Amino acid sequence: MPNPWGPYIAGGLVPDVVSDFRTNLHRGLNGQAVAFADLFDFLRSTVGTCTNSSGVVSTAAIGKPRYDHVFEDGQWLSRGLLIEGHARTNLLRWTSDFGNSAWSRTRSSITPNAGFSTDGSTSATRLTSTAATYDGAVRQSVSYTSGDTLTFSIYAKAGDRPYVFLRERTRGLFKDTYFDLTNGVTGTVNYVHTAQIQNAGNGWYRCAITVVATQSAGTDFEIYSSEDDYDTSSTQPVYVLIWGAHLEKGHGPSSYIATQDTPVQRAGDVLSMFCGHLSDPSASVVVSLTLSGNLQIVQGTGPVSLLHWTDPSGDRIELHVEADTVTTGQLVV
Repeated sequence: MPNPWGPYIAGGLVPDVVSDFRTNLHRGLNGQAVAFADLFDFLRSTVGTCTNSSGVVSTAAIGKPRYDHVFEDGQWLSRGLLIEGHARTNLLRWTSDFGNSAWSRTRSSITPNAGFSTDGSTSATRLTSTAATYDGAVRQSVSYTSGDTLTFSIYAKAGDRPYVFLRERTRGLFKDTYFDLTNGVTGTVNYVHTAQIQNAGNGWYRCAITVVATQSAGTDFEIYSSEDDYDTSSTQPVYVLIWGAHLEKGHGPSSYIATQDTPVQRAGDVLSMFCGHLSDPSASVVVSLTLSGNLQIVQGTGPVSLLHWTDPSGDRIELHVEADTVTTGQLVV
């Protein structure tokens, strides 16, 4: 029988402890497979969402770990355990109910429950431009402070129209960034924005822009459909499907946070290993550590604490980031 720990051998040795969160395979000190809960304590004081193995945005209960998936090559692949160390708040209200009075409309109409959304329900909204000359939008005003880094995102799917664009006014005049919902790529990106588009399966994409505000104000964050890249002209009737609007402070979109009449915060995740699984935490021994995964930078520049131990002195391992690029790793004692 093949050695299940063979793929994890390093330097000719099998590690004392192995945790593969993509396959949910864990090895304890006795050399036997153990459960996640035998090795780790996991904390999160709120619910949280992730994309499950069927491509559905699903909700994990308070204190329950999340296993995220990504759509690649026509299938949903595990990305392993999702750890979001920092809390995030969705500043928008009624994030999937675009007919609510929290949302205003310009040259547009909305049709609720117009199709399946990424959470598996029929809560997708049809956003239709109703003017003969200019695109239509839904929008919501939110207050922010100069210097805030804001990320605005929406799940969108092509209908009669193949593009959606996001507009914001955090620097005074409006700035637009376009997304191609047919080919799943960004279109024209405004020079003040950082943009990304992620395949959410079944024709859906999560489209996001990040911008640093240069004023303190309350302005509109807007979602438009479009016939072409960098084109605000309109021919009616034309529509796209939208779901799950999200506005948060931070670099890049975090996991989706649903709201109703007030903004909602998702707490940070805390993953702790029980010290009894370390070979001898009191001995002066050499310990090696191998990590593999995806790191989303939440700070532009500076140290990111990757992990730390609290006995005896709170020593930790840090990654150092320069201009959103990981440059060095070091032990801090």
